[in-house]
This record gives sequence, C-alpha cells and structure tokens, in this order.
Amino acid sequence: MNIQATDFLDLSLKMYDLAKKRDNLQRYIDRNHTRNDSERNENNEEMVKITDEIEETQKKMDVIIGDFGKEDKMVSKIVSKFLTADYPDHPDETVIPGITEKDVFSYYEGVKGKMLSELKGREIFVGIVPKGYKVGQKPVYVRHPYDKKTDYIHINSIEDFDKYNGGRVLEIHVTMPATAPYYVVDFDAVEDWPTTKKITTEIADMLEKLPEVKNVEIRFSGKRGFHTLGWLKKPKPVAQAREDLKEHLRNTFGERKDLVIGESPKGTKGALGVSPMKLNGGQVALWSLRVTGLCCVEVPRAQLAAFKKEDASFEKTYKLLTGKVFVPMKTKKSVNRIVNSYLDREAGTYPEVSEAFRTRERQMLIQPKPIKPTKPADPSEPFAKTGEKVWIMNDKGEWIQIPWSTKLEEIRKSSC
Repeated sequence: MNIQATDFLDLSLKMYDLAKKRDNLQRYIDRNHTRNDSERNENNEEMVKITDEIEETQKKMDVIIGDFGKEDKMVSKIVSKFLTADYPDHPDETVIPGITEKDVFSYYEGVKGKMLSELKGREIFVGIVPKGYKVGQKPVYVRHPYDKKTDYIHINSIEDFDKYNGGRVLEIHVTMPATAPYYVVDFDAVEDWPTTKKITTEIADMLEKLPEVKNVEIRFSGKRGFHTLGWLKKPKPVAQAREDLKEHLRNTFGERKDLVIGESPKGTKGALGVSPMKLNGGQVALWSLRVTGLCCVEVPRAQLAAFKKEDASFEKTYKLLTGKVFVPMKTKKSVNRIVNSYLDREAGTYPEVSEAFRTRERQMLIQPKPIKPTKPADPSEPFAKTGEKVWIMNDKGEWIQIPWSTKLEEIRKSSC
C-alpha cells in the first residue's frame, strides 16, 4: 500500500478544523437554547452536516491507515514516513509559489551539511506547508518528533536531518537554551529597504560597543528584516541576557521616533524585538528556507549596503553554500541512503563508514559499469564495481574495497 503521508497530514488538519467548528457550534447551541425554533433547526442541521463531514474525513483517513493496527502505532508510522528523507511522493506539486516539493528536498539535500553546526545541540521546531497553501498563511509548526520521546526535535547528525527532509518541511527554527550564547535583536522593519539596512547597521554598532560582546553577526531573516546577533564572551542565563539587552536598546534607541522597542511595528515605526531572548524562544535557523521563497542568510557587514532581498533566493543561497548551480534532483530513490542503511544493519560485516563520508551531500553513485580506479577518482563517483568487491572512498580520500554482497547488488538494481 502506498501511504501518502502528506495526504494524511492534510486530512488531520481538516479533521481539527471540523472538530473545532463542531465544538464552537455546540457551545453556541448550549448558550442559546431558548432562541426560536427556526434558528435552532438551522443549527441542528449544520451540526448534522459537520458530523457527516467528520465521518467522511475519518473514512478517508482509515483508508490511508490500512492495516497498521492501533492508532498510536499507525500515526507514528505515517508521520515517520512523512518525516523520513526520501524523494517526495509528489515532486512537482507546489509548496509555495514558484517552489515545488522537489525544490525543497533538493535544496536541503545540498546545504544540510552547512546547517548542522547551527542545529547541533539545539531544541528545534519545523514549519510544514500542507497542500492548499495560500500566500500569507503561516506553516504548521511542529516541535515534537514523530516518536514523541522528547519535547522538541533534535538534529545532531546528517541522519537526523534526513528524517525531516521530505519536500513539505519548509522552515527550520532553533530555540534559545537556558544559557544564552548571544544577544539577538529581531528587527522587524516597515520603512523602505535602505532605511532598514541603515538601522540594522546602527544595531550592529551598538552591539559591537558592548564589553560583553566578542563579535557581531548580521542575518537577513528571509522576510522583511534582520536578526543581529551579538555573541557573548561569556554566556549568561537567558532571563538576565534578555533584560540586559532591553536595557542596552533603551539606552541607545529609547528616544527614537522611528522605532519602538517591542515585537511588532506600530504604524510606520519599526520594531526592535527581543522575542527569541527567552527559554525556547524561536529564531529561524541560518540557511533555512522561508514561506517567502527566500532564505535566512548571513550578510557580512561590508556587504550590507549593497545587499538585496533577491540575493537570498534559494538558488543563490544554494550556489553560495555548495559552489554549484541549483538543479532539482530527479531520482525517485536515494541510492546512497539505502546503501548506508544496509551498511549500518550489517555492522561487523562491513568496515565502519565514517560520518565525514556520509555527509558528502548524498551525491554518491553506484557505477553500473566496472571501473577500477588507478588513481583517486572524481569525488562525485565514490563507488566503482570491480569483480566481487566494490571500491569505496573513505573519509581520508583513500580508496578501499568492501565485499559486494548479493543483497547489495539487489539494492543497486532496484534503486538505479
């Protein structure tokens, strides 16, 4: 049975909306039971209609559930599939205008190695875009991993990242730990773009002058403003860091007529927000995609004046991080993931394959023709079959041979 986990997610969201509508209507009926018969009949008819739609939606979910058994086990399997890295089931379906599932999948496939340093050790939530997204809507934010063993998602390795790259997970956000490693000012702008960059420069100037700050980093948020980080020489409790930062902002910008110190702009005044400066306060991860189609990118101070929003397009960001022109993947299955998974299961039979080897942006190929390398081959071709063994490049760039089992040969044939 081909389980479409994205369909299940859409039906789950629909079920939530219907249940909410039903409960609201029931509360209205309970509060206004003395109203006229005509209105009571209309409400009852609407309740029957909603109930029927809930039952119909549940039937569609049951079809997807199939024979998975108990609901809690089923949901785990469905969401596990949805959050397991594999080429999208509907690669050409639009996620947001101009970006398809295969674009999202391919982008993260290429840049995940660069994102890991930002994600390791952090509590994370992701933004999922279900079908039917309309411009201006927010993603569905999810912080629990599918197994619900922890309160937040954790991505500490390439394998962890792969679980969440399926084409519909668009945004990745980190949260602030109990001990803040940096100050962060979330500048939400309403003025013209040159003014936005000018004020961002002033925020960076303020942070650079603080004795407790060792260096400053400017990031375009991927929307309409910037996040300016002041990395602390000595991390401090997040509550203290928040109050200290607010005091610095008041001292520097408190008299400004074009700014407010708060989370939302007021009229034509931009907002200097500190919402990430609290325990588990959210902040978009560096290099993450956004619903705008742009990315959260680092902007060197010297390049800020010339920086344009279009410089943060996912194609330009991809090329910046990988050195390659963005080309969406077309393969239905990722051969190297299957191979790596098989090597993991056969631990002891095959030599250990290092983390460095696994992070080669998953662009390794099993070569269909026998090729015996006489010298280090192109890194994009780390597999080359010779007889009954396979040549494989280790993390030191050396070629070694491992047994080419019948099972691995079957995997190769089914995946090419």
